[in-house]
Amino acid sequence: MKIRQAVSILLTPDPGSTEVFLVERNPKLSFFGGYFAFPGGTLDKEDADLPIVNVEHVGKDQEKYLVAAAREIFEETGILLTHGQEPISEEALKNYRRQLLDDKISFAKILHEHRHFIDARDFHPIAQITTPEFAPVRYETQFYWVTVPEGRKPEIWPGELLSGKFLTADKALKLWRQGLIKIVPPLIIMLQELSGKTVQTFTEKVRALADSYRQGKLHRVYFSPGVQMLPFKTRTLPPATHTNMYIVGEEILYLIDPAPSDPEQQEKLWDYLNNLKKEGRRFKAILLTHH
Repeated sequence: MKIRQAVSILLTPDPGSTEVFLVERNPKLSFFGGYFAFPGGTLDKEDADLPIVNVEHVGKDQEKYLVAAAREIFEETGILLTHGQEPISEEALKNYRRQLLDDKISFAKILHEHRHFIDARDFHPIAQITTPEFAPVRYETQFYWVTVPEGRKPEIWPGELLSGKFLTADKALKLWRQGLIKIVPPLIIMLQELSGKTVQTFTEKVRALADSYRQGKLHRVYFSPGVQMLPFKTRTLPPATHTNMYIVGEEILYLIDPAPSDPEQQEKLWDYLNNLKKEGRRFKAILLTHH
């Protein structure tokens, strides 16, 4: 399966804020329609060839991701994170944004017409996370932290997105637990780590989490509050390759249908459960729906 490259941006109103900007995806979208997510999207071919300064701030391998992040922020929020000798008027920005959304102009052309460039120092890399193997569509997503420039504010134009709002991690998770909003699964873990912190202080924790995923540790996947899904490689019916196990509860946990028979997969399960115990969780029972 081809893994697509993507970017996701944690947009904050100022450097010390505990709020991040969440956007509501149109329910008509085939991929996580109706869910809240961070602004972002997939890379375009042209994202590899635009002027960037201070790239040493993030590393040469980040160039195409930086361009994609700048383009997606402009498309989705109207904030243009570029620099040049002459500013672009508000009227021109709105016109360019509409043309960009309608595929009538490229992001590169906008920058070239005004001799604008991207400054890598505006983008702070957090981590890169790849969608687990079980997913039907997989992404290698680079997460960035970006602060809204002074005097600017995000503006959502209805289309692929319906709305957007600044929320603290605690507030977003509360709304999710109450069933008032849906949040894409990868963001749940990030919001849990961000709870009570600024983006500056939680970055190290997320990088450690991303490193553990690269080493083969199980992803924490929440599609519903209080329900974790753990996919394991099993000898299941083709074309499927994984069987799902579920953990229900927050403090007191119930394991439903633990399925791995392969020793390596079992080791991943024991490691995952031990980490939950270290967090103070308690296991109450194992439930089997079939055998």
